[in-house]
Amino acid sequence: MRILAFAYACEPERGSEPGAGWAWARMLARLGETWVITRRDYEASIEQALQWVPERANLKFAYVELPENVRSWQRGLRGLRVYYLLWQIAALKEARRLRRSVRFDVVWHLTWANAWYGTLAALAERPFVYGPVGGCVGTVWGIFYPSWDGAELRMRSPGARSWRGSVREPAGTAVLAARGLDLGSERGNP
Repeated sequence: MRILAFAYACEPERGSEPGAGWAWARMLARLGETWVITRRDYEASIEQALQWVPERANLKFAYVELPENVRSWQRGLRGLRVYYLLWQIAALKEARRLRRSVRFDVVWHLTWANAWYGTLAALAERPFVYGPVGGCVGTVWGIFYPSWDGAELRMRSPGARSWRGSVREPAGTAVLAARGLDLGSERGNP
């Protein structure tokens, strides 16, 4: 299996989002050849750590960064969300470039994954997995309503006729939304 992962934050020996990105990249590499698109800021620490990880033969990285004139106005939290959205555009361009030489079986969005940011990884034209999704974001209860039997919650979607999903433990859980991928078979291979 060949996996293309989007990980805005991915750095060894770190916590929070960078540590999660690194841990998930390593886990995916145990499933098959994994290409990770991440930020150039993490390149030195990733390349140093790759020498020692058992999954190194299956881990490849593509480093994407925005031009300096765009990077200069993003400092701390100022401009961070806009910068992230622009980075996703650059990462999608890199994904499309990589697809010309590598046939990926699945695209997986790893970090900075929460429902309200969304992702452009789904536009990489391969089966898509979104998650782990979380990031200390509370549930916006106004978009849910109780079902007829009161046993589950259903999502309101403007313009949609219905949605046949349920949310049983929305807060604090990782949610994977898969499209076109059979995750039930061994190691993800159909």
